[in-house]
Amino acid sequence: MGVDFTAIVDHGLSWDELYELPRALNAAWALPPALRPWVQEWVRAGRASWGWKLSELNSNAAEELFNEGYVSMDGPDGFHASVHRRLIEFTHLARWSSFLHERDVRQGLRESLRLLSTVVRASMVIYLPDSGFRPSEASDLLFEDAGAGDVKKWLETNVGPSIADAGSLLDVDDDSAETAYFIEEVNPGR
Repeated sequence: MGVDFTAIVDHGLSWDELYELPRALNAAWALPPALRPWVQEWVRAGRASWGWKLSELNSNAAEELFNEGYVSMDGPDGFHASVHRRLIEFTHLARWSSFLHERDVRQGLRESLRLLSTVVRASMVIYLPDSGFRPSEASDLLFEDAGAGDVKKWLETNVGPSIADAGSLLDVDDDSAETAYFIEEVNPGR
């Protein structure tokens, strides 16, 4: 079993805005051209939503956040999201190794996250592998009402420094992939 791509972003959404989150994401969504070939090859109809939608548990995002502590959303083109009080975890069907080593996949995922970050008024995107590798343990902080700064500090303390720039991701070898993560500042002045 492979290790999937994950990104954690902060958000500036009010309770009222949570009611409209699926609509806002759908209105803004556009699949980046760099990611289109991967999606066409790997995301099968029936496994992917055609738009952002809430899980079937509750009638609206704020209700689910209040009842469950987070909101589960299925998204288009292989994306999924878990919205927490201060952070959102976006996942994608692409593997972490594809993000690290396939330039088009990395470019498409980064463009996607920048777009999504604009909608939710994020200031930081933290790219990391899902379960299995040490950086993924930072996802536990989502349930502790942590902010992006808390996640960044946890990663620096428990894993080590972030990869310095996106160009260096290509240099990550298989051994280093287990501790690789990348932080990108977005939406300056948020």
